[in-house]
Amino acid sequence: MGKRIWESVLFSLEWRLYAYVITVAFLYATTGELAFAAVQALGLQLVLLVCHTTWYYFRQEGSHGFTLDALATRLSRMILHSFSRGN
Repeated sequence: MGKRIWESVLFSLEWRLYAYVITVAFLYATTGELAFAAVQALGLQLVLLVCHTTWYYFRQEGSHGFTLDALATRLSRMILHSFSRGN
């Protein structure tokens, strides 16, 4: 499990670096303050890193309760069950 989490962190880090540079450039262009832009972009990228790592981990683990596949399956079963109960 630890190996899979580490792999998901490494997978996400490269993209977070690119996104950080783009976000800093955008925030600097809109606010005109480099320090503010850098800190705000760092906070945003940390949140996105955690979210992406979690998503990637659950995606690699298969159909669990937190993936869209599992939620769609559960929802379709509930709908099917409600239709079959009505007859």
